[in-house]
Amino acid sequence: MDDDPQTFDSPEEELEYWRNTTFGLRDRLMDREDALADFQVQSAELEMELEKEISRLEATNSELRAKYDKCNFDLESLKEKYQRAQLKAGEDLASIERELQFVRSQQEFYKSRTRELEQDNDDLERNERAAKSSMQAMEGRLNRAIEQNSHLMGEVQTKKILVDEVQRLKDELKDLNLELNVVRGRSSRVVPQNGGILRTSVNGNSAADNSDQLVNNIMSRVKDLETRLAGARTKVTPLLNASSQYATVHSRAMR
Repeated sequence: MDDDPQTFDSPEEELEYWRNTTFGLRDRLMDREDALADFQVQSAELEMELEKEISRLEATNSELRAKYDKCNFDLESLKEKYQRAQLKAGEDLASIERELQFVRSQQEFYKSRTRELEQDNDDLERNERAAKSSMQAMEGRLNRAIEQNSHLMGEVQTKKILVDEVQRLKDELKDLNLELNVVRGRSSRVVPQNGGILRTSVNGNSAADNSDQLVNNIMSRVKDLETRLAGARTKVTPLLNASSQYATVHSRAMR
């Protein structure tokens, strides 16, 4: 607004000035009133919108607060769960460390035991080889002993036969000696009763001849039996020695 003039040339000029000024102020007032009315309308509309927005924001705030409270509760629950899980994880870790230490000690024990078993296995293999070698040697000795046994069994059978033959020859020789003694006794009785002179009858000579012939036959048979008996003894003696050798071999084989 311009500054008021200090002087006017005439009252009409001053009146015109103030009239124009009044009309201008009225127009400006009306414009301001219109602007105010528009502002008031806009303010009312804006206030309604703001109230709606405030209601919406309050609802949203309530919802967010509820969510916040829920999240805070969930957070506290998660913290508690985390603490329990952390505590359990610590306990599990300690248990795992103890188990790991036990497993390591067991592993060392099994390694040591494995080395001992390997050494024992080597010893067993050496003993097995030695046992197999000894067994093979024993089997060889046993086979030789079986062969010798078979051979000796045949010789024992032969020995039995020869012993029986020797016994039979001894019995025959004994019988022949008895028979020879009987014949000699009979021959000694064919002598004279008077003066020691022989009777010269035909029957006496015939009996003497028969006795001599019988004695000769018996003597021949005795010599034959003695020869056969000596041969049998010659065959039996090696068999007796073989039996002694068989007993020695059998004893060594059993060892």
